[in-house]
Amino acid sequence: MLPYQERLLEETREEAKKLNNLNKFMAGDIFPTLERAKKDLMYQQVICMNTFVQILGKRLELEGIEFTHSEVE
Repeated sequence: MLPYQERLLEETREEAKKLNNLNKFMAGDIFPTLERAKKDLMYQQVICMNTFVQILGKRLELEGIEFTHSEVE
């Protein structure tokens, strides 16, 4: 794997992990107690992060590199 491909794969892993962590937080006990404005922003953030991870995944696909979310902790 070329260095730029390794960087792309690592970035995808890191961003997918951040997305997973945010989703876990939003499924937890604290999230429902937040004020509406904060929850709305987090919902928007999840949508943006999901789109970003999908784009990174498509870039990996074009490079012939397989990535699954099971690679993320």
